[in-house]
Amino acid sequence: MCPSGYTLYKSRCYKLLMPSATNTTFLDALDQCNYDGSALAYPQNLDALNFLTIYAKTEVNWGSQASVNIAVGYTNIWDNLTVARIYNPDANITTLVQSLNRIQDFNYTYLSVNKSGQGGLTPANVNSTVTYALCEFRGPLDFSSFHMNGISSGSVYSAMQSSTI
Repeated sequence: MCPSGYTLYKSRCYKLLMPSATNTTFLDALDQCNYDGSALAYPQNLDALNFLTIYAKTEVNWGSQASVNIAVGYTNIWDNLTVARIYNPDANITTLVQSLNRIQDFNYTYLSVNKSGQGGLTPANVNSTVTYALCEFRGPLDFSSFHMNGISSGSVYSAMQSSTI
């Protein structure tokens, strides 16, 4: 089940947010998703990416715009699309994102969509302007099996409970 305003697609919840200000940057879009309790969308296969392109076409307030740039979570800052193993993009997505013709400092990615519903990924930099943020709500994290340097989450929780401030 998704929070209010989100659309469910194959166990993921998505929401297209229009930034509150003009000239919104990639990081502003990320902040806006975080403020809404989510992260920038990170479709992990072509099926999800195609769905989000169609979803964006139906949700955008087109007005006189012919196309929009939508911030998504793909980045090559870590030289690894898994972002410390949080995500697990399939081979098709990995190839697609890595094939983008990136120039120096263009480490972020937009989903560019036009009125007819055609879309594609476009490299961006941290100061590039976005029209929308595409957010993905993944639900509360489950730390029950989380381990940090051999310490289980239960031990960390117990230690935090017994410490005094």
